Amino acid sequence: MDIVCGILAHERERGAPGSGSVSEAVLRRIAELAPKPLRHSVETGSGKTTVLLSQLADHHLCFTMDENVAWGAPVDKTNLHFVRQCPLFRADKTTIVIGPTQRTLPNHKFTDLFDLALIDGAHGYPFPELDYYFLYPHLRAGGVLIVDDINIPTIGRMAEFLAEDDMFASLPTEGTTAFFQRTLAATFDPEADGWMNQRFNINRFKHDTRSSIRRGLRIAAQKLAPSLMAMYSRSRFAGRW
Repeated sequence: MDIVCGILAHERERGAPGSGSVSEAVLRRIAELAPKPLRHSVETGSGKTTVLLSQLADHHLCFTMDENVAWGAPVDKTNLHFVRQCPLFRADKTTIVIGPTQRTLPNHKFTDLFDLALIDGAHGYPFPELDYYFLYPHLRAGGVLIVDDINIPTIGRMAEFLAEDDMFASLPTEGTTAFFQRTLAATFDPEADGWMNQRFNINRFKHDTRSSIRRGLRIAAQKLAPSLMAMYSRSRFAGRW
């Protein structure tokens, strides 16, 4: 059976994952764009994509919340339950790290480069950016980065940034899911600054020469003020005002 068809059949029988899910078109695009061979994949969030990537990758790493533990969702309505109950899920090829990615990602020791990374965990700002921060240094050249829910304005802004960044080439978007391919550009130093070297900023930052002139005059005035005051105190006009 086609893997995607099997996942959708499980969804029809069991119901959609409680925290939402991607469309059939997105699942098929992932299967199409996933590098071959797909040795290592990683995602934040869980659901139908977890089942798919457990089938496609030699090893899949999933960082996700347990909605039952986190906010008391019924067990049979959680995304993890959907994944674990799906007959196509390859638990033998999947490592699931449970907890908020804000804590689990920085504490994880990555040992492999990933061929595919999917960001679909916590959606509030700045959490998708945090997912990106901890994952992008480990995405190999030629690998695929997927960002879901770009209809959310803050996530859409991140996708706009990535679309212009030297490290990524844009691939066709599917619905509200953006796809990028890692280029051969050097990895942006995750412990530096370098904002002025990022294409998104280069394309928008306008150097204000008037601000530079004003700043120069202000510095000059501050330097001259003591001398001017000393000259005034010695002059015949001292004390008249």
